[in-house]
Amino acid sequence: MSESHSTWRTSGLIQLTRPQMIGTLSGLMLAVLLAGVFVLNILLKDVPLRHGPAPGSAPPNE
Repeated sequence: MSESHSTWRTSGLIQLTRPQMIGTLSGLMLAVLLAGVFVLNILLKDVPLRHGPAPGSAPPNE
């Protein structure tokens, strides 16, 4: 009785082995993470930072 060695592969048009699938999905998740950071950077770039005393505080006595 001969035993055939089968490798794990995805189904579909492009068949990937397990390491190829893990690498591909990791790369896609990293790309989504970097795109989210980029979008947050664009959205928060023009948010003014508060410098000096808080609004409504008394002026310093001189």
